[in-house]
Amino acid sequence: MQREQYFPQNAPISELEIPVRILARESRLNRRYLADALLEIVAKTPSSKRAIRVIPPAALAATEQLYYIFLLLPILNGPGEEERRIVRRDMLEACLLITRLKFPEAKHVVGIAIDSGLENFGRSEDVAYFDCSDWDKAHEEEAKMLEMELGFFINLAQQERTITEFPL
Repeated sequence: MQREQYFPQNAPISELEIPVRILARESRLNRRYLADALLEIVAKTPSSKRAIRVIPPAALAATEQLYYIFLLLPILNGPGEEERRIVRRDMLEACLLITRLKFPEAKHVVGIAIDSGLENFGRSEDVAYFDCSDWDKAHEEEAKMLEMELGFFINLAQQERTITEFPL
């Protein structure tokens, strides 16, 4: 039997519901924008590489300071599916903290992590949410340490993109 929800003991369904509700309340155009950005980074990232994409609120014309993170990680040789998911979830949580460090105006961060590469059939995904309202000195120190340790967000490059309301 295939498991559909990992880590149910660590997160009640009510916590998993928050990022899904945030995604669902986006306008149709914003959902298309997010989907296009995710599909593009998946297509561009080889299965042996990692990639991170930050979607700031301005890209979605959002009124609240909500950031989205897409994290792609290669499938590691050796560990099983469950161990790999733990590593990926921990890296996603690190991305959420580092995003708040890099963008102090962020009030909410939603992250989606998936396997790198187009050829990964049976791909799995993780979703996480960080409410930045409780940000304190301990969060900041942890985020700085993670940024140095993992090397995330070192060379951030801004990219302009447009999407039409209806497919061409």
